Amino acid sequence: MENYENKELLKEAAKQSLESLKDLKPGTEEYTNTAKMALQLYDMQLKSDEQESNQNLKEDEERRKGQEVINDQEKAAKARRIEWAKFGISCLTFFGTIGTTVYWSICEAGGVAPLSRAMNDGLHEIKRGFTDRK
Repeated sequence: MENYENKELLKEAAKQSLESLKDLKPGTEEYTNTAKMALQLYDMQLKSDEQESNQNLKEDEERRKGQEVINDQEKAAKARRIEWAKFGISCLTFFGTIGTTVYWSICEAGGVAPLSRAMNDGLHEIKRGFTDRK
């Protein structure tokens, strides 16, 4: 609020300086001094506006960067969730494949008891293959 009041005072002073030029005689020292003062006041006003504009740009840039950081964090969190979901699906697929294979092996062997005998016979065959080599 104070800055706004200062700007208004500066604007009013510059306006009064220009109005006082109407009453003065051109070419006099007083006219020249008043004109220089009016130019300085308007220059100060322009610099003040420029500073305010630059400050607003900086604040906007900081807000934008902060929002970008938040967006990047959200994207990274989403990417992590997607990776974990892919990993979970891969695990489910792996275990589902193994479960299905075992289930169909049991079904093809005629149940659990015949399958265990068949597996036992297969292990004996494998052992014999390693021990009977000469």
